[in-house]
Amino acid sequence: MRSETFEYVRIPANDASPIVALRADTKGGLTDDELVKQAKQYFYEHSGAQFRVEQFEKSTPDQRKALAMQIRQQMSNGGQQLSQLDDDTVLQLMLQSQLRPSCDIVALTIPMPGNQYQAVSMYVADTATYQENASSLPINSRAVALITACGHGARDIRGDVFVGRAIDNEAMDEWKRVNFTISDADPSAAWCETARRPGGGGGSGSSAASSLNNLVNQSQTQLLAPNAPPPLLGMNGAPPVVEEWGTWTQTDEDVEIKFMVADHVKAKDCKITFGRNTLKVVVNGDTLLQGTLFDPTEADEGTFTLQHTAAGRELCITLVKAVTDRTWSMVVKK
Repeated sequence: MRSETFEYVRIPANDASPIVALRADTKGGLTDDELVKQAKQYFYEHSGAQFRVEQFEKSTPDQRKALAMQIRQQMSNGGQQLSQLDDDTVLQLMLQSQLRPSCDIVALTIPMPGNQYQAVSMYVADTATYQENASSLPINSRAVALITACGHGARDIRGDVFVGRAIDNEAMDEWKRVNFTISDADPSAAWCETARRPGGGGGSGSSAASSLNNLVNQSQTQLLAPNAPPPLLGMNGAPPVVEEWGTWTQTDEDVEIKFMVADHVKAKDCKITFGRNTLKVVVNGDTLLQGTLFDPTEADEGTFTLQHTAAGRELCITLVKAVTDRTWSMVVKK
């Protein structure tokens, strides 16, 4: 059987460097996606992480002991206690979480009927592994322009990025890589215009573009003046509100609710009952959320999607507010 390939691109942070067209094999499918593998390896090799691993492997016992003590101190300052763990365990945790190949995934479009179920994703260096001080990386102005062109709010994207496309149709149990070319990386491309339309899967059809691994740090761009009021709950780009069942955010027009579900969950396993004043979410017979909503919604306009993220399988539900410009303080009433 002849092997098939797909095209994707790398957009350098240096505007003087041309966008690079790359190819990879489709044989890995979703579970062993070549684009993700190559992006992770690129960031790993270009971040200094590989060098740090090699240096760690050459370190002496005394150097490793000193490093373990340093990690304990840093984690303790951050509110995490590692005092009960031995040096080897602490160092292994550090290697696994800090030095392995990894990346963030930013959803430019989510698959919807309005965009022929095309999911376009941007792969960004994981700030925890790419460089100790992410702010020292240059802004990638072309990546920012592409995100904005999809209808999302502008955000700081730093360093080189990769962009690829997949067809993801849960109803047909279909996921496959398709081409994303250099011409597609132009913010004036037709797919960006589609993304901005209602139901197009971009910023006009969902909340602002979000990092699927929550590692594109929004907090640095959301610092408040000393006398400023606190940020509204999950409103217009504020950090998600964390509940025991999942997370949620909101804009003036809609509320987006996210649950982490098992990897094998498909659309047919999800029973979402949208009411004007109620919501019930059942996955594989288990009720994840049920109750009276904080405010009325347009029940006929409620939607849900399933997508694979760096953290696992994610169920995303969008509710359309019947009364716009009203801030919700909770999803369901206690």
